[in-house]
Amino acid sequence: MSPGGLSQRMQTRNYRKAPSVMMSNRLSWRSSKPFLICLTLLGITIAAGTAIPPINSLSPLDFPAFASTGLHYSSHIVFIIMENHPLSSVTCSGCAPYMMSLSNSYANSTNYVGPVSSSWNPSLPNYLGLLSGQTWGCTSDLFPDSGCTTSPWTCSRPCNIVDRFSTAGISWKGYMEGMPGSNICNSNGGSDGGTKYVAHHNPFVYFGNIVNNSTRCPLVVPSGSSGGATSCGTPVTASVISNLVSDLNGTAPNFSWVTPNVIDDSHNCSVQQANSWLSVVVPAILTTKTFETDASATIVVTFDEPTTGIYGTTTVYFVVAGPGAKLHHPSSTKFTHLNWLATIESNWSLGCLVSGNDCSAAVMPEFFTAAGTPQSSQGGFCLQCLFNIISSSPQLLIGLTVGLALTVSVAILARRRSHSTNPGTFKPPESSENSANNHRTQGDARR
Repeated sequence: MSPGGLSQRMQTRNYRKAPSVMMSNRLSWRSSKPFLICLTLLGITIAAGTAIPPINSLSPLDFPAFASTGLHYSSHIVFIIMENHPLSSVTCSGCAPYMMSLSNSYANSTNYVGPVSSSWNPSLPNYLGLLSGQTWGCTSDLFPDSGCTTSPWTCSRPCNIVDRFSTAGISWKGYMEGMPGSNICNSNGGSDGGTKYVAHHNPFVYFGNIVNNSTRCPLVVPSGSSGGATSCGTPVTASVISNLVSDLNGTAPNFSWVTPNVIDDSHNCSVQQANSWLSVVVPAILTTKTFETDASATIVVTFDEPTTGIYGTTTVYFVVAGPGAKLHHPSSTKFTHLNWLATIESNWSLGCLVSGNDCSAAVMPEFFTAAGTPQSSQGGFCLQCLFNIISSSPQLLIGLTVGLALTVSVAILARRRSHSTNPGTFKPPESSENSANNHRTQGDARR
């Protein structure tokens, strides 16, 4: 071997033994990993501690539970509740032609029973159940904060769907036909009065965390400039829902609850009064800006209870109409008010409210154009619900952001430190003999 070749091999061996800046970076990163992980977990733990209440402070009904994160059915839902008639009162020949036309045109149920059982009787338990997932033990139509209604009034945990709406940033509003006053603040609306208005058909006034909340109480308002009919057989105009129509033509709430007075909801009259009222109200809603521009917007109409037959078995009218509803779609699947509440929760990926009630009720996607496989809301914590927890908790989201920022910052510092220790890569010196050989080779190549 020539002296030049031997010299080149020795330099190559020395080069292989030289430390590399890449290895220094790897060692620095590996040594920093435990520190980075600890900082990230610390940020998440602090935020979670402020966002999620301690488990030992929760009652069985408080335990964090989340509805299935399935399909999104409708961005705008107007829910209208009528009174005290079974489905047979609607389907009889000539009894309610507009309601039958609406049912045949859109999605309807032939097996929606409304009340879960006979304990959901009379009206008030149904209204409370639809808003909160339970009847609170009420078996009579009491006023707010008296007897059985003391529990919902003093409830401080997540008590109703409004609590879930507020946490998730879903807008809502209640529209009460005939209600006196401008809203339910200062306990207004907690007693009967106005134009055939009754308090027990307005579930919002039964929760102190709505009535006594200055942000929430202004959101339950009269439905229109007119208080509605005052006697059976009296026709109405769209003025009975002028406030709702105005909102739907402007900044529409995602969820709207509409309660007619006791004449127009057919509580005190035959179902013909409800048929007449809906024949004016539903077209007025369908021609608003929201329903003309939102392809998922829907109107849901049902009755609180049948008053006859067997509760939990006797069916009531249930229809989903509007651009987001399926056309000419009948369903024979049995559903109750709890299924409808679970569907609202699923629609906006909200937490459910009561274990064994809405938390275990199947949802009702088959009525909507965004149809899918029926799902069941699950109680307790689940991995799939992690996104719901993060998105519904600003504190936890901040914690994750802080953890990520700390991780990035420490990684940058570690990299700078490694560069200051090894400012450049090692390059072996070139011998004069090897340099001369290179020059001779380049000269030969030019020749």
